[in-house]
Amino acid sequence: MAGSFFSARTVTRLIAVPVLCLLVLGGSLLLNSSISATSASDKAITGAFVGKVEVGNGSINRDYYLSFTVNQGKALVAVATLTSIYSNKVVIQNHALKSEVGVKRPSLQNKQAWAVDVKVDREQVTGRFIVHNQGQDKSYNVKATKATGNAGLYWTRTRSEHSTYVGGWILLPHAYEQGGGILKDGQQAESRPELRSPQIHTQRASLDEDTTLLIQKVDPSMIDSVDLPPPSR
Repeated sequence: MAGSFFSARTVTRLIAVPVLCLLVLGGSLLLNSSISATSASDKAITGAFVGKVEVGNGSINRDYYLSFTVNQGKALVAVATLTSIYSNKVVIQNHALKSEVGVKRPSLQNKQAWAVDVKVDREQVTGRFIVHNQGQDKSYNVKATKATGNAGLYWTRTRSEHSTYVGGWILLPHAYEQGGGILKDGQQAESRPELRSPQIHTQRASLDEDTTLLIQKVDPSMIDSVDLPPPSR
């Protein structure tokens, strides 16, 4: 009788262990499938989006041009004023994209000049654009739509004589609405050419009589190769 009881208990244990393992494995697969589904959804969004935020600062109204280039769950976020451009690369999680973009300033307690907190989908990017001003954050609505026609983010990295020029432009669907800037050897260049339609299509822009910049329109596959460093401060 004792042997029969021991045998039954052993069989029960032998059955219980695989069942427990299957339950753990099943739970793990469900969790992983949930994570994979979110990741796959984010990676399915690809494209370039542009928009503009009008920021009022007392009697001064300032325009910020924004570009979001999205591919395979990653995004290149760029913010341009009329004379400068800054960027950052961000991983998208659950369609959310948060990024600090700008220049570190000691007076702002090492905070960046701007930040974005947006949702990304196939047709648009919407959310908040935050301006850090003397330690006081101000938030504005932002909406960026698909970059069609000539609209989009353009950049250059050109070696001319003994200098390196790095910079970029953000163009809205109306190409005359644009912002951006050029760095010469890491310092803000005094002049910044505006991109015009002939320059866009020839992929060349003249900075001055001695310097011709080679420009490229940034497409989603170029995210990892584009680098728009901020000027040294």
